[in-house]
Parts: sequence; structure tokens; C-alpha cells
Amino acid sequence: MSIVQLNPWGPLDGLPEQMNSWLNDSFWGKQNNVRWRPALDIKEHAESYVIHLDVPGVKNEDIDVTLDDGYLRISGSRNLERSSDDEDGAYRSFERVSGTFQRVVRLPSHSTSDDVSAAVKDGVLTITIKKPEEILPKRIEVHA
Repeated sequence: MSIVQLNPWGPLDGLPEQMNSWLNDSFWGKQNNVRWRPALDIKEHAESYVIHLDVPGVKNEDIDVTLDDGYLRISGSRNLERSSDDEDGAYRSFERVSGTFQRVVRLPSHSTSDDVSAAVKDGVLTITIKKPEEILPKRIEVHA
């Protein structure tokens, strides 16, 4: 008599791959309505905050950075040209998301537009926000 190890989960092996295949087969080209949300990192330094936002394929003129009432709003768009059929072939699957995006970051109090700079390099938007100088309490002398 031989010992056989039973795997009750065996029938589910490969299920994620099968579901992915079904979805790709069923929804070719249907990702136009996917909302794009670029990854964002915030790093604190002694004198500033630095925000990195992944924006590959986005042109500088398609990025808008505004500071309004203590909120930094970053918006933009990326348009990838896709036609259902062209002379080079037809898309059967695509995962690169295009469209508009918006991210909002609450800034520390007293930040002004003079304290913010932005630049894009190698598909990464870097926004530097200088920390405001600390406002210390001021003692007011009372006169008689």
C-alpha cells in the first residue's frame, strides 16, 4: 500500500491564471475607463518635503501643479494612441492606463507658492516644498 498525499486545494491550482485569461479574452480593449492614479511618495527632510510622482509618458505641458488654501493639487493626463486595427496589427491586450489623474496633498500650514518648485525627469515629477520657518509665540508686554 502506498501513501498518497491529498491536496484539497488542488482543483484551485491555476485559478488566478485562468481568471486572468478569461478577463483578457472577454474585455480586450475595454480598459479605457480605468482611473489612473500615479504612485506618490512623500519624503521629509530637515528644511523641506519632497514629493515624487510617477508620470511616465506625460508631457510637461500636460501636468498642472497648483497650491491653493494649503492643498497641493497635481493633475494631468496621458493619452496613449490605440486603434483597434491598423496596418501594424491589432491589440489583443493592453495594461498601460491612459487618461486623466489628480492627486491632492495637504501641506503644512503657512506654505506659500514661493516655497514650491516642480520638475520632471525620467518620468518622475519631483515637487519640493520648503518648510515654513517656525512661528514662535511672541510675548506682548502689557503697559500701565
